[in-house]
Amino acid sequence: RDARLVDGLLADGFVVVDGLVLATDAERRAARAEAESVDKAGRLEATIQQAAGTRDDRIAWVSAADLDASGCPTLAALARLQRGLAAAINADGRWRERLTVPAASMLACYGAGGRYKWHRDNHWTDDGAAG
Repeated sequence: RDARLVDGLLADGFVVVDGLVLATDAERRAARAEAESVDKAGRLEATIQQAAGTRDDRIAWVSAADLDASGCPTLAALARLQRGLAAAINADGRWRERLTVPAASMLACYGAGGRYKWHRDNHWTDDGAAG
């Protein structure tokens, strides 16, 4: 299975793993409830991108351990999965760069009618480097 992740990455430049996370309604409801609990605890803050009109969510950077300690096991599992996916791709060795994952994951919550304008934080240059 790990080799297929890298096969897709090499062929397309991105990987989609269908059904890997939040496959059931119960999982989706649990993740939403946990995110809302973090928001209600006052841990999410507005971003500077709101001034530019790019997004209007509130975010927090959280680790899997922090999420576990906050009673958010579903979100903690997602944070651990993020690190595991990069580890699997790195172990394969065929991808041109070593993937790194921050120690914390970004949790974002949008209000009703929230917006996120499509944008790219980084782009690939002609020499294959992220710029």
